[in-house]
Amino acid sequence: MRIEGDGDCQFSAVLLLAGLDETPQMLRLRVVAWIMNQEARFKQWIPEDEWAEYLCGIADHEWGDHVSLQAMADILQIEIRVVSELGEQVVIPVGHPKECRTITLAYQVDWHYDAMVEAPASNLDVVDAGAVSVPVSILRVVKRFALSGVA
Repeated sequence: MRIEGDGDCQFSAVLLLAGLDETPQMLRLRVVAWIMNQEARFKQWIPEDEWAEYLCGIADHEWGDHVSLQAMADILQIEIRVVSELGEQVVIPVGHPKECRTITLAYQVDWHYDAMVEAPASNLDVVDAGAVSVPVSILRVVKRFALSGVA
C-alpha cells in the first residue's frame, strides 16, 4: 500500500498497519518520549554528542530510522518486519511478548517506507515464474525497487 513520501512515511505506514487513529506527529512525540525514558538502552545507537539533535529531529520531522522503528515496536508491542532489496529485518519489541501482532513495511533503502498488506486469498493473482509461482503483489514490490534505481 503506497504511503505518501512526505517525510512521515515510516510513521504513517506503522500507524496504518497498526490500525491507530493518531497523526504521525503524535507518534513521533511518543517515540521521542520513549527514547528519552529508555536513554541507557538507546544511547548505544545514538552518539552522546548527537543525542539532543537526534531527538529534536525525530520530533520535528526528520526521517525515521532503525532507532525509531525499535521505539515504535516497544511502544505498540508489535513486531515490525522490514523488507527491502537488501533482505529482511525483524524488529522485536522489548520484553519479547509471545503473542504480538506483526506488521510488514517495504523499504526502499535510504528513501521510503510503504505499508505491505496481504491480499485476501481469493484476490491473490499468481504468476508462473518458471519453477515457482509468485504472488503478483510481491512482483509489484520487486518491480518498484528495480524501477527506483536503488540497487
